Amino acid sequence: MANTTLSNPANDWLALTVQRWGEKRVLQTGAALISGSTVASLLLVQPAIMALPLAVIGLALWFYDYRPFAYLLWLATPLSLEVAVGDALSTDLPTEPLMLVLSGAFLLWIVLRRGQVPWARFRHPVTTVLGLHLGWLLISTLFSVDHLVSFKWMAAKLWYVLAFFGITILMVRRARDFRALFWCLFVPSLFTVIWTLSRHASRNFSFADVNVSMEPFFRNHVNYAVFVALVTPFVWLAVSWYPRWSWPRMLLLLSRWLFPLAVYFSYTRSAWISLVVGLVAYFLLRRNSLREGAVVGLLVLLGTCGWLLHNNRYLDFAPDFSKTIYHEDFADHMAATASLEDVSSAERIYRWVAGWYMFLDKPVTGFGPGNFYPNYQNYTVSSFYTYISRNEERSTVHNYYLLTLLETGLTGCVLFFALIYTAIFRVQRAFNRALDKETRGLALATGVSLITVLVNLFFSDMVEADKIGTLFFALLALIVVLDPQPT
Repeated sequence: MANTTLSNPANDWLALTVQRWGEKRVLQTGAALISGSTVASLLLVQPAIMALPLAVIGLALWFYDYRPFAYLLWLATPLSLEVAVGDALSTDLPTEPLMLVLSGAFLLWIVLRRGQVPWARFRHPVTTVLGLHLGWLLISTLFSVDHLVSFKWMAAKLWYVLAFFGITILMVRRARDFRALFWCLFVPSLFTVIWTLSRHASRNFSFADVNVSMEPFFRNHVNYAVFVALVTPFVWLAVSWYPRWSWPRMLLLLSRWLFPLAVYFSYTRSAWISLVVGLVAYFLLRRNSLREGAVVGLLVLLGTCGWLLHNNRYLDFAPDFSKTIYHEDFADHMAATASLEDVSSAERIYRWVAGWYMFLDKPVTGFGPGNFYPNYQNYTVSSFYTYISRNEERSTVHNYYLLTLLETGLTGCVLFFALIYTAIFRVQRAFNRALDKETRGLALATGVSLITVLVNLFFSDMVEADKIGTLFFALLALIVVLDPQPT
């Protein structure tokens, strides 16, 4: 495998530049930048100009060693805040700017430090299928019903992939290298869990107040629960890294139970299911049966969909508008779910039906990435309408597989399923072939975490969301790292 360590600073571009210029000139240039930007900001009444020297220094450090930015990104991910930029655009701060920085660093590294790039990892089957998937997304974007929306979506997708898939491949050379990234993710995640549980406890763990408890770090209880469920397998794994009675082990042992408790009190049914399925996946992976289990799950899913579509049988499950309401009591909420009168479940079906008709209308290239919301109302079936169907939050179809089908066509959906199957096959292979306990454990945790995400994607569409979607690509990168190819 190619060496991925950093080059000697004495031979590095930045070090050579400093040597050629001389330390005195570098300091003078820095002082001039700081003084000039300060004067300009005062004259133009633009405080943001004062950030220019920091940007220049950051650019130099970024080229010299991107790893601090990567650690900062993983540290910031659980704490990122969604900030509205105008009426129709939002961003996640500080993670999206960091992703842009790291995407640029990745591209520069590939171009300027070719000898240090682990090229075998970029020929790995997971990387190859991911590349094909992205390539088709670009084709779908070119045929989109709204090119501007799709190009914005595609840009965000690319920096998700480059920052979390590409950079993780460069940084993690072996299983042990993941420890630093884990702690960068775990510590702020633990903080958000304690923050949410304590605020929720002050409200007597009320179902009605569940979304308020996790503000401002998560948009709603679903995003929070899925994120915590995703991290949980790695928390269980990390306990094995440390000796008995050491403080990291004691903290992780406590967190082993705190994280599932957080998922429980999130009142998120899909996250509950994903933890149960993740536990099943744990045993399947250990028994070398994860691939078979995934195939059975897919066949059950396709069979259910076929049964519902046959003779429009899905119409038999249309809700009673007067009874399909939001319940503030969780027991009532679960009872409504069991009787198919829960408003969130009914709304999902409302959008799923629309999504299916959208696919039938454009089965080849789809409507283009990001174009479900502006177009789906013309394809809805009124018998599934509920009082929340106005969709004031502008959310999408609540099923990522269907979203991929309707926005990128049949080929895009097939390629996404190919990516999933390849990842599952390779994580099972990595677990079976692992030569040491740490690699085997990381493969196990990665596989279980991947399954928890895939289960939740049936009820939501979070591959394009910060915190969950970004880490989904990190999971794919870990699989590549753990399943090495011949150099």
